[in-house]
Amino acid sequence: MKIIGLIPIKNGNENEFIIRATEDELDTISGVKGKTHIGGRYTVGAEITADETYDRLNWINKHLNKLPQTVAQLRTLADNLEKAVPEQEGE
Repeated sequence: MKIIGLIPIKNGNENEFIIRATEDELDTISGVKGKTHIGGRYTVGAEITADETYDRLNWINKHLNKLPQTVAQLRTLADNLEKAVPEQEGE
């Protein structure tokens, strides 16, 4: 992806940029990479909500340290459920 132009915004504190990007790069920043391709997804004037993708990734990064504890809790719960369920005949 490359910035190829600048649109200065008067009376604003942020500029807008014109970018050149591949469809794969747009898929990545919009959070749809790896999903079934929809023809014509990107057209001139289409808006891409990269902030939603960023927010999801940011949330995951903030909570990643809790993952081992959550996995251990789920294993314990699964083990306890397995012990509580009576065996059925033929198993």
